[in-house]
Amino acid sequence: MAKRPSGLTDLPAYEGAIQVARFYLDRAEQAIRRLEKKGDDEALHDFRVSLRRLRSNLQAYEPYLATAISPKQRRKIRKLASSTGSGRDAEVHIAWLEGRAEDLSPHEEPGYARLKKELESRLRSGYGKMASTAPRRFRKLDARLRRRLDRLQTAAQAGGLPDGIRFASAVERVLPEYAEQLDTHLSRVHSPADRTEGHRARIRAKRLRYLLEPIADDVDGADDLVQRLRQLQDLLGDLHDAQLMTALVSDLERSAAGDTAHADALPGLRRVSEWLTRDQESLFSALREKWLGESSSQFFDDVSELQRSLGARTRTEIEIERKYLLTELPPVL
Repeated sequence: MAKRPSGLTDLPAYEGAIQVARFYLDRAEQAIRRLEKKGDDEALHDFRVSLRRLRSNLQAYEPYLATAISPKQRRKIRKLASSTGSGRDAEVHIAWLEGRAEDLSPHEEPGYARLKKELESRLRSGYGKMASTAPRRFRKLDARLRRRLDRLQTAAQAGGLPDGIRFASAVERVLPEYAEQLDTHLSRVHSPADRTEGHRARIRAKRLRYLLEPIADDVDGADDLVQRLRQLQDLLGDLHDAQLMTALVSDLERSAAGDTAHADALPGLRRVSEWLTRDQESLFSALREKWLGESSSQFFDDVSELQRSLGARTRTEIEIERKYLLTELPPVL
């Protein structure tokens, strides 16, 4: 497995951003190889996560990567990562369902079988499409991104960018924005029914975590924040999974109610729906206790403290003097 880069905080901002990008490209390539071999249940998940971390960091450090990574390239990364979603969701839902199989009564088993069959169909569809297209699409994108990063690194070193701001300062500058976004969306979650805001809060928690992970070994307090964000992400992720599965079960219930040939599936589907409702209530209760309202104030205070710590490292930075190589003179000087 690719080793996470260390000692990033004192590097020039562009150099730190390049190292982080290369690391996640390496991780994605390793996951693709495992996906091609088949039989690795976590390969798809690891590939998807590597791409999301790559895209998030490219976005965070866009000012220091100049034009090396265009918005078009980031959109391609997002599209590729998103194409893995249905397969991964089905995989998670099947694991949850199988864990409850022993609690079913005989007359509820047809509903269980109906739901599992639908999930397995989605899983096959998701994995089949990814296995056939992802390696080629990723490697084409990977080669292009690496070339751009290499050219940026060469040009930056030749142009004197090492005298610019440090990577620690790059993190410091974007950290308040990411924390504020998370705080805003958490403040809008008031019940399990607030599915959209809960999902948005989960995405913001991921982005903040991805921002901090590369410096977790180098800055005091960063790893603790990463672990707390992982716990929040798990809570919100489990809640979101339960909400997605509830929507699927509801669709199957409506279908079974209107089709006498599948009416025997209704008792099992209703039992699953009850489980999902209880899970959502339990998850939301834990979320409210640990993160909603004043419960998250200490976390955000610690984020602010980390920001100050990063700022203390970069007080003597030198402002970048930007230089440009022109292919011709502009029409008006």
